[in-house]
Amino acid sequence: MIEKNIKDYLHLYLGCELFEVGGGIGKLYNMGTFAGSIVQVFTDCSSNEPYWTNVRNVKPILRPLSDMTDEEKNYFELWSFEIMKEDLNQVQRNALKIKWYLYNHFDLFGLIEAGLAIDKTTIKKYENESRT
Repeated sequence: MIEKNIKDYLHLYLGCELFEVGGGIGKLYNMGTFAGSIVQVFTDCSSNEPYWTNVRNVKPILRPLSDMTDEEKNYFELWSFEIMKEDLNQVQRNALKIKWYLYNHFDLFGLIEAGLAIDKTTIKKYENESRT
């Protein structure tokens, strides 16, 4: 099995919430390539002062696919039907679907299970455990 490394996936989740060890919750703002291990985050979204930190210190906060609401499922089905009408090939249609999942911060790569991301449905529990 190929070992997963969060730096290979973070760029797909720009804009998602991020948990930083010792820094709390921020937002993934940018991903740099300095030594392949640096990301730029907001710790306080209201201050608009991003800073750089090591990728080893952060975990994206993602939604498991099981967290999709009925409303989202219905929207996705209707939207999927609509893009079938477009003059696109199957690869392009699939790419649009994947983009939708990523935009809504769904974990498509098993990052939660691998311990590289935090399940948004359990973040309160994680925050409490990290403080003790």
